[in-house]
Amino acid sequence: MDGSGRRGVVFRSLDASRLIPVAFARAVVRLPYLWSRMSVRHDGDTVSYAGTRRWPGPRGAHCRITLRKGDPVTAPTALEHFLTARWGLHHTFHGRPSYLHNAHPRRPLHRAELLHLDENLSAAAGLSTPMGQPLSVLYSPGVPVTFGRPTPGRLSPLRGRTHLPVRRRRRRPESRVRPPGLAEVQERN
Repeated sequence: MDGSGRRGVVFRSLDASRLIPVAFARAVVRLPYLWSRMSVRHDGDTVSYAGTRRWPGPRGAHCRITLRKGDPVTAPTALEHFLTARWGLHHTFHGRPSYLHNAHPRRPLHRAELLHLDENLSAAAGLSTPMGQPLSVLYSPGVPVTFGRPTPGRLSPLRGRTHLPVRRRRRRPESRVRPPGLAEVQERN
């Protein structure tokens, strides 16, 4: 949340399979996109995601997730809504806070069971590896998203700084990197 009360996602990194959008996002908007080999496979109610980092690195950083899709979520809990209802993106642009609005319909969510998780993206980002079983595993087939124009972010009136994780800020131990893909997984602290 920024000083204007706008909620949004802060990406430490975002793996994507197409080089041109990655290069554009990195060069023009200064988003931390990373070019990766990505795949999604559906086999009945089982969905598998795989991603391996190509550029800028570290090469070989990877994530593999397999889950079993369950029943649709008709009434999301407060936690499920908090994890999946994101209508904007917070980032820094040339050292200044910025907010990028996005519009999309509500994500259709399904309960899911995590069958397999193998990742070293947390370590590649300099974070500790998540421990324990997830508190929540959700699946969404995705939604179309439209991005607006970036607008200046506002400083927090309480702290005199943004709530954005700029490189100067110390990481909190509870920070976790989420694996790429459409599954939302919250790790236990």
